[in-house]
Amino acid sequence: MLLAIIPLVAILPILLYIGLVIGAQAFQASPSRHAPAIVLAILPNVAAWAQTLIDGALGAAGTSAEQIGMAKLGATGVVYQAWLSSAGAQCSPG
Repeated sequence: MLLAIIPLVAILPILLYIGLVIGAQAFQASPSRHAPAIVLAILPNVAAWAQTLIDGALGAAGTSAEQIGMAKLGATGVVYQAWLSSAGAQCSPG
């Protein structure tokens, strides 16, 4: 319903801003010695986001990571299997 009223291109920057504010508050509210734990807690979400971007780009090109193979992706600098591991997904080697 919200997307019918407000276009997605207007919602995404708002959500990004809210995420940045929440992240800043996490660093301000926590002792500085806990900063590494905060960063580590964010990494699985960043990995899932990267995986979504890669899957979307490959899908738009009419292929997938499984069709291309992890070795070929790795040879071009796309560490897809590492992103899958960080995001908590399962991947078959290829």
